[in-house]
Amino acid sequence: MSNTTNMSFDWEDDWPVAPVNVSPISNGNKPRTQFKTKPSNDYKNRRTEEKGARGEKMWIPTKFVGKVIGRGGSKISDLQYESGANIQVTKDTNEDKTLLKIFGSVESIKKATQLINEIAQERQRTYTRTQPGSSQFSLEPVVTSSESTNNESASIKTSEKAKFFDLELCLRQEEEYWATFPKIRKTFYEEHPDVSALTEKDVKDIRLEKNNIVVDRVLSTENAAAIPKPVLTFEQAFFKYPDVLSELKKANFEKPTPIQCQAWPILLSGEDMIGIAQTGSGKTLAFLL
Repeated sequence: MSNTTNMSFDWEDDWPVAPVNVSPISNGNKPRTQFKTKPSNDYKNRRTEEKGARGEKMWIPTKFVGKVIGRGGSKISDLQYESGANIQVTKDTNEDKTLLKIFGSVESIKKATQLINEIAQERQRTYTRTQPGSSQFSLEPVVTSSESTNNESASIKTSEKAKFFDLELCLRQEEEYWATFPKIRKTFYEEHPDVSALTEKDVKDIRLEKNNIVVDRVLSTENAAAIPKPVLTFEQAFFKYPDVLSELKKANFEKPTPIQCQAWPILLSGEDMIGIAQTGSGKTLAFLL
């Protein structure tokens, strides 16, 4: 009697499956393992690498590309699985539009187009606060096999093709949507007369005294505005805001720290700033106020 055991892997469970009647394995004998071929997903077999597959071009606004791809490619994978088509996001652009290529059967291309247009309409609702309209993206044929493309294109009616997405209308509706909100005010700074009177030499000496403050613009241009002068007191920074001065007095703060001296004139002027200083130097308070 042979002690050899035949075993096989069932790829559905990813676990070895042994026959019911198994004899113990004696020392020195090794089992012979057989592997089944792992089945492939059906939708992958329908892609356009196969000869004779049909293709279509689809232009969408570039700002919608991220929605179509999804985080880590998760959304475009779902679209391909649901439609059975292969969707390729190309690097071809035309003004504010990006080209997609969709490959597969007539039915799978139509399904993929429908899913992508649903994403666009949902995005458009975000700006318009209205029910989605009939605007859709346009399709253009991509020839991957002249014989099959000619045969299948005859079966598609013009009325079934998606209408062109009105990009200008979408952008105009987006602008009108944001126009309903109050304008964002970013400039709150008015230079104190004492600060305005400082000369370039005075400013240089103050920055040197305040731990050698170094200032520069990340993206400097010829027409860039001058970097605001530093302040020396809370009153110079917030003389227009007595409530802020009152709270600073309650907290028993005596004078601004070096980074606060330079940060407040810049930030209150509505500019972005990167501030680098040691821990405990007052960066957080500079940001909050």
